[in-house]
Amino acid sequence: MPQITDPIPAQAFEVIRNRIGEILIDELENQVDKFYKLELDATVFIERFVPFDKTAVPAVNVSLARGDYDIQTAINSDGTYRFNIDCYHKAPSTVAENGDSFAMFKLQTLIGACRAILESPKYITLGFAAPFIEHREAENIQIAPPVDAKDGSSIVMGRLSFIVRVPENNDIITPKLIAGFDTQVKLGLTDKGYIYSGDNIPIPPVTGGTVTVNDEAFGVVEVGETLNIQVVNTYGDELGSKVGDVWQIPDQAYTDSDDSAKSVSAGDPIVCIPLDDARILDFEFGALGNDEIERNIGVNQAATYISNALTNIATVAYEVNSVVKILPFTVVDGDALKVTITRTVAATLSRVVLTGS
Repeated sequence: MPQITDPIPAQAFEVIRNRIGEILIDELENQVDKFYKLELDATVFIERFVPFDKTAVPAVNVSLARGDYDIQTAINSDGTYRFNIDCYHKAPSTVAENGDSFAMFKLQTLIGACRAILESPKYITLGFAAPFIEHREAENIQIAPPVDAKDGSSIVMGRLSFIVRVPENNDIITPKLIAGFDTQVKLGLTDKGYIYSGDNIPIPPVTGGTVTVNDEAFGVVEVGETLNIQVVNTYGDELGSKVGDVWQIPDQAYTDSDDSAKSVSAGDPIVCIPLDDARILDFEFGALGNDEIERNIGVNQAATYISNALTNIATVAYEVNSVVKILPFTVVDGDALKVTITRTVAATLSRVVLTGS
């Protein structure tokens, strides 16, 4: 007859494996969105074992490699788990540069970023409440021998070994209160206090509380009182609105040097592209012309393009070397950039102007 009457919860290594994936997804996307580090634009997988082909690269795969246990007691033990953070990257060969070297540079940037993220002091507990994580460290980096591919994709792979030590608990018997054992509690250095006796545990009186904003102490509210927190800019204008359980400040709208309307998240710096340094690609679709234009990029057109100005355009799509891209994206000398549109008004001239630096 079964003796375990409760469902067995997820083991610590399962929870940690998933958390590593969540952290890498958030932080890699943030590096791409805020700092345009396009070599970090990788899809993160958990426990994938299907081989990666060029359509799935760049990618990161998080998997459990090994677990060792020690300091075992009747109810728990310490588990030391090794996770493999496998990184994949690629780069096509062009007239200007060899794809194999470029792919290896991008791979090492990606695997180095994964190590920096997971060993950041901000993730010393991997986002768990202390003291769940006893220790975590990046053990080593290994680069796999390049695959002898014949298609010129230059796919390369590297592995970051990441070790996490945590307690792994078994079922714990819930203790019962023992009648007849009383505890006296004194408040500070006064003679005031409470007696905790068996199940007769008194409820402490309600007192005032501290109000925090983004984990910073803001003020104290007394019992029965309210505290109104105004959110204003330097001109005294009230900002933001309540969205769910948070107060949200809207994005900042601004006009760039080329008169294009843009926005950034509140608190982020506004960066305008100087017109002298701007790279402009102008695609004109004639009134009776095709809705697709493909151009091979020259050396003076290589740039990271971050905005577009559209005329009579309902939808626009971009491809670089047959790979779908969204703004911002980077092109280098020799790349093939394809722009495909649908028009707002049929049989009328349409135009796409890309601006980058």
